[in-house]
Order: sequence, then C-alpha cells, then structure tokens
Amino acid sequence: MNSLEIDIYKKIKQAIIQQRLRPNMQLIEKDLAESFGVSPLSVMFCADWNMKNW
Repeated sequence: MNSLEIDIYKKIKQAIIQQRLRPNMQLIEKDLAESFGVSPLSVMFCADWNMKNW
C-alpha cells in the first residue's frame, strides 16, 4: 500500500470512529473520494487492498 492509500485508510477509519460512516451505510467511492479530496480510483485501490488483506 502506498502513502496515499494509507492516508485514505486512516481517513476512513477516523470517519468510522467519529460515526460519520455508520454500520450498514452505503459507501459510494465517488462520494468518499470527493469528501477526502482524492480520486475515486485511489479509494478503489485502498478498498481493494483492504478486502484482500482483511
């Protein structure tokens, strides 16, 4: 995982801790990317890596 993906991972984790992302909430890559100021492709790569290594 590169530094951008690590940063996205940390932002998603923080959003979960702060309850901005809640259980059963539909997560749309485009919306996450917009809120984190990154490309949707970066969010997709981060999610893909985490699913493979969960």
